[in-house]
Amino acid sequence: MLANPSRLTGIDAARGLALLGMMVTHLIPLTEAGSTTWAIAFAGRASALFAVLAGVSLALSVRPESLREPRGWPRQAAGVAARAGVIIAIGLSLGELDSGLAVILVHYGVLFLLAASVLRLPAGWLGGLGVAWLLLMPVALHAVRAAGILPAFGYDSPAWTGLADPAQFFSGLLVTGYYPVLSWFGYILVGMALGRADLRRASLALSLAFFGAGAALAAKAASAALLLSGGLTALEQVWEHGRGLRAFSLEYYLEVSGYGTTPANSWWWLAVSGPHTGTPFDLLHTAGVAVAVIGAACALCQLHAGRVLVTPLSWAGRMPLTLYTAHVCAMVWRDAADPELLLLLHIGGALVFAAGWQLVTATATGAPRRGPLEGVAAAASRAARARVGQPQSPN
Repeated sequence: MLANPSRLTGIDAARGLALLGMMVTHLIPLTEAGSTTWAIAFAGRASALFAVLAGVSLALSVRPESLREPRGWPRQAAGVAARAGVIIAIGLSLGELDSGLAVILVHYGVLFLLAASVLRLPAGWLGGLGVAWLLLMPVALHAVRAAGILPAFGYDSPAWTGLADPAQFFSGLLVTGYYPVLSWFGYILVGMALGRADLRRASLALSLAFFGAGAALAAKAASAALLLSGGLTALEQVWEHGRGLRAFSLEYYLEVSGYGTTPANSWWWLAVSGPHTGTPFDLLHTAGVAVAVIGAACALCQLHAGRVLVTPLSWAGRMPLTLYTAHVCAMVWRDAADPELLLLLHIGGALVFAAGWQLVTATATGAPRRGPLEGVAAAASRAARARVGQPQSPN
């Protein structure tokens, strides 16, 4: 009853895993005194997986043949922009809450707006440009930050009230913040390239899994080699004699979590690969992990037992906007219980709600339906495409 042959269950499952992984990093404290290994394992990787999957979903929803139709690209670009507008509006609203989170939805919405410009590129161009973007854009942005021409980032989530200071708002959103859009666009490009591939082929999916894992390991190895060749010594010096960079140790910063970008007082920072440091090695590593997870999930779902195993994740992965929004809203009460209990409640609640929604909508309509907020975004996209697709009135 719940099967939908037009969907890639592996993509839904990977998206569900990314969503639950982000809940882990939000609820399990990442501190020097007691960061758990499994929480660190998701740090930086869950949000990157979500971003790469956003590119995959975009490519799957906008097939190349639709772009060759009359007014095809303007129509599809309008649909993407409308969907992005809904995501941005939700993100700005969530930013007003005292959730304690770096809400990522506004960044995703802006990434979708940028992606509309490259919808017509073939898979090879998207993949090559994506890898080049991940490697080179952090270097360019490091130079911009080092020049000191941008306002310092205040580490607030983008919110409606932040629009009162456009320079602060947009510099944080694009360059200096938790998820600098100009760096993260490489994730979208890589995801779009994957979305143009035949992910239902088990051999291709397995190849992607091994290729992604290899790229992730190579990025970590190259970073370690550079740090051992003198980079770590240089960074220890600027950390100790800099401007009081953080209230925690350099080891924590390199291994557990940065704040989206590195300090701009040494070019050696570009050699690190720690989570949320935004360096070429961090971006390449997390993109590789994302490709590996997507490939493994799609390969697993070629087996009936595999599809059954990941079904709960795939149901959650069909409604990430709804579940993420509910999670952020619930984080307002994050201090009311033990973190591990809260994590159990958030994950359990997400899985139960997703399963109930799929079952109820399938019973009512004959097929599972997208989540409530996904439905709003899809409706906005359809309306925008229809409007652009209307014939022009004669003068």
